Amino acid sequence: MQKVRSNVVAQGGSYIRLDGWRVSVYEEESLARGRLGPGVSEFLLKLLSRCSSELSLPVSIGSKTVGKLIRSSTSVDSFRNTLRGWTQCWNFDEVKKRSVLLLPIPAIVAEEARDWVLAEVCPSDGLGSLGQAQQLRVTVYDRMERTNLGTHIGGFVQALFGKHAASNSPLICHKELPECLVSTQRLGCVLGMIATLVQGHAKIVPLDCCSSTFVPDAFAAFRGLFAKLRYEVASRSLNDLRDYVLGDVTRDLLSMFSEVPRARIAEQAGP
Repeated sequence: MQKVRSNVVAQGGSYIRLDGWRVSVYEEESLARGRLGPGVSEFLLKLLSRCSSELSLPVSIGSKTVGKLIRSSTSVDSFRNTLRGWTQCWNFDEVKKRSVLLLPIPAIVAEEARDWVLAEVCPSDGLGSLGQAQQLRVTVYDRMERTNLGTHIGGFVQALFGKHAASNSPLICHKELPECLVSTQRLGCVLGMIATLVQGHAKIVPLDCCSSTFVPDAFAAFRGLFAKLRYEVASRSLNDLRDYVLGDVTRDLLSMFSEVPRARIAEQAGP
């Protein structure tokens, strides 16, 4: 194990950074085992957010921190008071310009939540921006279709917009997440689904979310993408990947969220 770690450090330093968020290169080892650590999950969300901004897509990607606050909150007033003190995790001025907001949200209140769902927020009529919507449609991707959970999420998603919130109560819809049999991989499943939706807006072919191999394929893509970025950081001596995720490179990186390395394809094909 020590030899593997030495090679990783030699090829890319101990950390890679994006928009100030720092993640250890050792997270690649967890990805290889089908685990999505807290550092790399937030890192990939930030990468998707930057890709969306660079490509001028109408999509905003929320952080897990916002998702956790939505799930744990019981009072709208205290929820909004907490948001007012945040400058990094929630930027309403940016979100209100977009037409879609994607939020990973834990299904239960826990320090280390394993069960996650995805909330896709947009104007109910599909027109205009989130800041101008008269009513929001909140689609909760949850394989169990928990009605009470959807109602809770919808109410606090509406509260995210404060005094600019839509005048009508949100329309709550449910869709299924891809099949995920391993509890520790459910956040990875949600992240893969977020990538799929962002790629759809960019007209990039995503992974097949109906495939039984969606989750392992997503993890293989995450690992390949992470290794690519680690290499670029090392070879270009980058302090922060924001100096790299620009122009045509952005689309290439977004495409990698659905590129399954050859080793994974060979494994699926069998002997």
